[in-house]
Amino acid sequence: MSNKPTPATRRNITNKGTSMECGRRCATLRRSLLAAVLLPALAGCASTKEVQTTTTMSATELTTTLAPTTTLAATTTSAVTTTIMTTTTVISASTTESASKPQPTLVVSQTAGLDPKGTLVTVRGTGLDITKGVYVFVCNQVKWDANRRCVGGVNLDGSSPLSQWISSNPPAYAKGLTIPYMPNGSFVVPLLVRAVDETTKLIDCSIEQCGVVAFADHTRRDDRSQDVFVSISFTPKP
Repeated sequence: MSNKPTPATRRNITNKGTSMECGRRCATLRRSLLAAVLLPALAGCASTKEVQTTTTMSATELTTTLAPTTTLAATTTSAVTTTIMTTTTVISASTTESASKPQPTLVVSQTAGLDPKGTLVTVRGTGLDITKGVYVFVCNQVKWDANRRCVGGVNLDGSSPLSQWISSNPPAYAKGLTIPYMPNGSFVVPLLVRAVDETTKLIDCSIEQCGVVAFADHTRRDDRSQDVFVSISFTPKP
């Protein structure tokens, strides 16, 4: 009997070989398909598990972290103090009175080149106190003391041209003998100016400084508020 395979047997062998080859391929295919299906699924499970784990941890952390917290805001208020400097100006009453009250002055029509034997001048006084009488004549100083020497004496009877008594309220015995002030405290009088007192010979204004003066009369001899001195000079003797 011959061992040579028949055509039918070759087909069976071929088919069997094909079947075995197909089986191997199918098995590989099935493993590939299984891997393709399972791996994503497993990955999904892993991701889900990771997400769940992460979520659980976050929740735990959140639960632990979210403890009641009370925040006290400290507010500091700065008080601003404004200091206003007040300047007070104090004006002395005496200074104000002196500044507003006119000062006594004399204007003499001629003060230089006077004739030692006598020159008639005009004397104008302003700013004097009309309640205080004054004498006007030629002296070496205005202050009433032992050092003062004058040309001619005080004109108590109004008869001497060498001096004038100005007063609006003289003593009773001198009423009508004095020259009254004008309402504004001024006056205008003539005065005979000489260098030497021919009666006393106590002064010679040609060799010492003299002036036309005004000062409070004998009723207020210590009152210096009316003192005025205007320097004069005479022509030298030949």
